[in-house]
Amino acid sequence: MTKSRVTDAEILAQIPGAIARAARARRTKPYAKAARYDRATRTLRVRLTNDVTFSIPVSLIPELAQVSDVELSRVEVGPAGIGLHWDRLNVDLTVGGLARAALGTRALMQAAGAAGGRVRSAAKAVAARENGKRGGRPRRATRWTREIPLPPTSSPGTPDVTSDYSPGAGGARRYRAGLSTTVAAAERAANRF
Repeated sequence: MTKSRVTDAEILAQIPGAIARAARARRTKPYAKAARYDRATRTLRVRLTNDVTFSIPVSLIPELAQVSDVELSRVEVGPAGIGLHWDRLNVDLTVGGLARAALGTRALMQAAGAAGGRVRSAAKAVAARENGKRGGRPRRATRWTREIPLPPTSSPGTPDVTSDYSPGAGGARRYRAGLSTTVAAAERAANRF
């Protein structure tokens, strides 16, 4: 198998497109514009290109938790604005990683989901009207359901338990309930010996 070689002319031809994509990304996505360390509160403040500022306590960043105030104040924004850098400490942190540490992954995912759910479009409006005519949003159908026989219990007075299992939470809950009933019966039977 031969490797294809890219000529210098082909590389030079791609540079204007790359510069345009980078400029478009800097206009549409937030990057770090400035960063500073606040000694009084021991927090790192990051200002983004969309004028949002967030702070994160240094104690939440394991790489910086034991570093002196003097060293922390020497924070620099990376050339692309993607991360922060401490030259003497040889520490690089991404803005996305700092945001996840400050807000938590769950909070970020909830915010992203809420933003996506608020999107209004003509297609969504038509679909909502159609669903309304049919009685509302259709119920979610389970893909499959099957009967799983559980082992019979040997203790008198305890009924045999079978359970529906389906991928939904209700089916899994019924399966676990049936299984725990059988396990409890088996434990009672074992304790008799």
